Amino acid sequence: MSIEILAAGVDAADSTEIIVIGGVSINVGLFRDDEELIEPLCGCRIFRKDPNGNLNPTRLILNYEIPNIVITGTGNYIVRRPGNLRHPTGIHID
Repeated sequence: MSIEILAAGVDAADSTEIIVIGGVSINVGLFRDDEELIEPLCGCRIFRKDPNGNLNPTRLILNYEIPNIVITGTGNYIVRRPGNLRHPTGIHID
C-alpha cells in the first residue's frame, strides 16, 4: 500500500518525516498524477536528521533515472523536492 508523504506539486517542498527502525526498509518513490515519466529537472535529495534535529544530506537522490529507492538505515529522513518543476511531482512510501 502506497502512502503519499508529499502531494504532487511544482514548488520546492519537504516531505513529512520518514522514520526507519532497525531491521525495516522503506521504499520511497516519485510519482506524477498523470502517470507520465519523471522530468529530468526533478532531483529530490534525501536528508537524514541528526540527534540535534539538523538535516544532513545523504548520497540518496530520487530522479528520472532512479524514481524509487530503498532506505535501510535506521533514522529519521525527509525528501526535499526542488522548485520550478514543469510537471507536478509528489513523493510516496510503501
